[in-house]
Amino acid sequence: MTMKISGSMIRKARKQKGLSQAQLAEGICTQATISGIETQNNCSSFEILCKVCDRLKLDLTQVTSNPEYGDKLFSLIDESMRYNRFQEASQFIKQISFEKLTSKASRGRYSCYLGYINLFIDDDMNEAIYNFNVMLTRYSATDYTFYQAWANLGLGLAYQNQGKPSRAQEYIEVSTEILKKSSRVTKSRISLQLLICMSELLACIWILRIMIARSN
Repeated sequence: MTMKISGSMIRKARKQKGLSQAQLAEGICTQATISGIETQNNCSSFEILCKVCDRLKLDLTQVTSNPEYGDKLFSLIDESMRYNRFQEASQFIKQISFEKLTSKASRGRYSCYLGYINLFIDDDMNEAIYNFNVMLTRYSATDYTFYQAWANLGLGLAYQNQGKPSRAQEYIEVSTEILKKSSRVTKSRISLQLLICMSELLACIWILRIMIARSN
């Protein structure tokens, strides 16, 4: 999906940081893509735009004039889940119509969120496993992402709750590996917020490993 964005704001932030277009593009996209963002006010890749904003320390909502459907609610859900306010997240997700989500990334996030609602609010492990697998098999991105790691951790939690520690361990290892690869791909150029989320996720993995060890 092509998004209309504020290219002038991207250009201003880039110049304030003393970066050339080539330097901003390094490891993310081509210089031509950055030029198109700044001069034509559009970006064909949501992932590229997110990475550009991360590098410039800009919030996505600051530069998009027509954010993708669900983005603002997704941000609220992220915040709620980060602080274990799953009941609150459940109310937000009810306001999203799955049929209106247009990208694989947004549908994947929705399925991942729903899995955690099933896990912590509905206490329905089978439905949680279904939604996490939907995210990973139907809507997962081709590269390594935080939500892939999060979904795999959710599977680990669900299987642990079902009394299947060996299967839970498999998904924990996958989640850990994705986080490692994601960190290497971004070459440490990730936002502070994402760094915090990844650290919190690793802490959850560590706790789950202790739970599995004690159950064996």
